[in-house]
Amino acid sequence: MPRLTDQQQGERRSQILQAACRCFTRDGFHRTSMQTICREAGISPGGLYLYFESKEALIAAMIEADRAELAAAFSAAAAADDVLAAMTAVGRRYFVEEPRERAMLTLQIWAESARDPAICALCDGIEREVHANLLLLCRTMQEQGQAAPDIDIEALVDLLMLISDGIFKNRALDEGFDGEQAMAGLLAVFRAGLAGQIAPPAPSRRLEQPA
Repeated sequence: MPRLTDQQQGERRSQILQAACRCFTRDGFHRTSMQTICREAGISPGGLYLYFESKEALIAAMIEADRAELAAAFSAAAAADDVLAAMTAVGRRYFVEEPRERAMLTLQIWAESARDPAICALCDGIEREVHANLLLLCRTMQEQGQAAPDIDIEALVDLLMLISDGIFKNRALDEGFDGEQAMAGLLAVFRAGLAGQIAPPAPSRRLEQPA
């Protein structure tokens, strides 16, 4: 059999990841076997293990894909002429436009992170990166005069992340959840915070930023 090209290998890896996402969302991590993923992906066990040695490796790859996607979205927002509009578009993408199954899978990953220290470390890494990117964007807005100069940016970002986590949870658990309404509420809180109209309590423990 001829060796696959790098592009073909990338496509095969993506095919397996997508199949695993469907299986995990439908049946959960612990009820999904590697054999089930093979059937879903239309690939042999040998072909699967060539790319991923375990379910944990698949979960880690999903987390890394999410991290890279978020990093690209934040990078684009930082380069936008209207940072607030760009941030709003990112929020709409994840809280309104993405399929509900995406939130369901995210919730399962969070639950798994409570059991698996390696998965926990990866999730914590994403949280820190999101926190750092939101801080950067909000401080950019402050420098551009789009936010009050004396607000506690870090406390506002902590509040936004708490609300965002709640939106993800409710999207995952409530089939009738109104993402538009939730997004409007999040944006209202954000605008009020930027204007200094609300004063979120300063967190007792700041997230340490990566060096």
